[in-house]
Amino acid sequence: MDLQGKAATIPDSAAVLVNVAKLSELEKALILYRHARAANLDMEAKEVLKSHVKLIVTDGSFTPERIRRFVQESLPALVASVRSGKSKDQMIRQEIHEALRNPTERMVKSYRALPLQHKWVLIGLLEQGHMPDIQSLREGYERLMPDLEKLPFDCVIEELSEAFIKYV
Repeated sequence: MDLQGKAATIPDSAAVLVNVAKLSELEKALILYRHARAANLDMEAKEVLKSHVKLIVTDGSFTPERIRRFVQESLPALVASVRSGKSKDQMIRQEIHEALRNPTERMVKSYRALPLQHKWVLIGLLEQGHMPDIQSLREGYERLMPDLEKLPFDCVIEELSEAFIKYV
């Protein structure tokens, strides 16, 4: 597209990083709505979404990509289960929860492609729990990572914060 004036400075979509944690529930609901609208859902699928929208937009694993995947891949199977009478409300809630929390194949491939140093830091984060101490993480990395393969800790954290972790 040939943009002119102020529009010429709009960044490429790949250059934009959205912190989903800062989105309001309304903004998340709009993301869900847009993905649902693009999918041309039938009435039953729309009803499942309407009755569970609060659960979806408040889920801690909410990301636009997970919502897209949920609407396109998981929701049709969920609706088929509802039609057959197999799914009750609690089962529907659990299936929504699982669809949003489970990693995608692309996420697994991304993790597998990470350098060893990055994986060590991620494993260290898992061992420390929800709010890890950065100094303890640094010490563990320095202690466990072989010197021949060691990258500067701050560099590894910065690279991981682009897609895998949120540094606060």
